Amino acid sequence: MTAPFATPQAVFAAARAADEAELRRRAEEEVVALGEAVREAETDTPDRATHVHAALDAYAAAGTVLDGAGSRADLAGVLALVAEGRDALEAARTTRPRRTTPLPLCFFNPLHGRATHRTRWRPLGSRRQLPVATCDTCTKALRERRAPEVLTDTTEGREVPYFEVPAESSIWAATGYGSLTRDPLAPRVARGDFTRTRD
Repeated sequence: MTAPFATPQAVFAAARAADEAELRRRAEEEVVALGEAVREAETDTPDRATHVHAALDAYAAAGTVLDGAGSRADLAGVLALVAEGRDALEAARTTRPRRTTPLPLCFFNPLHGRATHRTRWRPLGSRRQLPVATCDTCTKALRERRAPEVLTDTTEGREVPYFEVPAESSIWAATGYGSLTRDPLAPRVARGDFTRTRD
């Protein structure tokens, strides 16, 4: 007797679980690499020490989120915090002041990597346009009036774009992984915003 075919839901669930396991492994590696980079960073001037301290804060916050991560959206938050830490280390290495702050990860899907543009986007059902940071792929989709590939999260048992989760229930929806705020993410995690939204 041959085994019956798996239902499509079971196949998709298995694929999502494998994808999340791979993302968790990647996030763990990134946090370890950031910790090593922070340990090796020079703090010989007050400016450098300030930037290295910000990188250390991002490292600690990334570890907190990694330990409590319950979804791909949380694991993407780990990567956003690692990017924040790496930006701080780059600022510590640079002797000249930066003219511009690096863009955060892509608003629509932080797993796409670093954003390359600031784009005005109007959420469905809203009249207000938001300036969001987008990668090349999502920028092109918006210009062509196509929906970008969006990272999803779960709310009330439904899978929705992560930014549709109520902001009081998700630090990622509230901040757009750094796209909707000029403030760093690490202090928000340190004051308990991540753990409060997970409870």
